[in-house]
Amino acid sequence: AGGAVLVHGESSNSTSGPAGIFGISYRSGSCTSGLTTNFTPHPIVQGLGGVYVDSTCSWLAAGSGATVAVFDAAGQPHVVAQEESGGKMVVVASEDLTDWMIMNEDNRLLGNNIVAWLARPAYSDVPWLSFSPMSATLPAHTGLAISARSTAT
Repeated sequence: AGGAVLVHGESSNSTSGPAGIFGISYRSGSCTSGLTTNFTPHPIVQGLGGVYVDSTCSWLAAGSGATVAVFDAAGQPHVVAQEESGGKMVVVASEDLTDWMIMNEDNRLLGNNIVAWLARPAYSDVPWLSFSPMSATLPAHTGLAISARSTAT
């Protein structure tokens, strides 16, 4: 329950194992690469025009309840997002977020969207945690002390 995981890269022991937690698995076959605009509505694809998919010989099989957010140039599932029991996972089938790939503006936006979605709490109300102040606007080069309070339930 809870937690967030980003799995990034082609099929290996270090990617297949974590992806399998939510029933997401790797498949292999013909290699594809290039620009894709084949997206399924999901917060991680908001604002994307086209994502460049690295040359990959693997794609994903989505588990039950998963969303295939990005399909590669050949139409195979390439980025899968899943949320279950308060936990979240995003699996990217190749190295689309590496240093040289992230130079593409939409690949960078995809990476930012993934991290933002994973960081959002799965539950909107966390009754045992509070902050004071809840919001503030500060002039540049200033600071503000914030109190965080945790109450055992």
